[in-house]
Amino acid sequence: MLRFLALAFVSAVSCAAPALAADYPFQGHFTVAGAGESPDGLDVNRCALNFFVQDRSGDFVAYHVDFDHFKATEELRFVIFQRGRCSYDAGTRIETCTLSFDTDLNMQGKTFIDVIEQITPTHVKTRAFDEMAQAEAFAASGKSEGDFPITYFRCPFDAAKIAGALTGTSSPLDVEARNRFTGPDATLLQDADVLRLVKATGLAP
Repeated sequence: MLRFLALAFVSAVSCAAPALAADYPFQGHFTVAGAGESPDGLDVNRCALNFFVQDRSGDFVAYHVDFDHFKATEELRFVIFQRGRCSYDAGTRIETCTLSFDTDLNMQGKTFIDVIEQITPTHVKTRAFDEMAQAEAFAASGKSEGDFPITYFRCPFDAAKIAGALTGTSSPLDVEARNRFTGPDATLLQDADVLRLVKATGLAP
């Protein structure tokens, strides 16, 4: 899942019970959490701006809001900025994700590695590594070296409502403009238009 963080800072909802053998270990709509596993009231705001959909097959697609369209029309519309596929080794808990598409051409084809530490109803906690050998060493010993934690927050969308807003259109934004939505700062997260967007997505009353 590091592929999403790399974009964010350079990226029916399933339950968190163990998946069937053929299914990916977690599925649904996720965004990068702002404060790990501790409660963060702004995580739902992050969901309204950007999220990825993890499929049971391991495929994922990442979206960000078409903010100008929302402000002009009040209509929800999300565009694609990234897609790819992840594989998971249950024995080592190592997740390997490769980007097949990215609107940042420099990211296409890149592979990211992490170890999944915990899956809960609200979060997926991981440790990301630059090299497979580092991930394997951590999985074997629990000793951390050259890694950094990444936690994903499960966006509590109404799956049917949000599905109707997902487009097959690629993001038209350049990387700098796109990163405003995929790695939002505190000012944007509390912007009045974002607060209206959160309500429109059903994430707040």
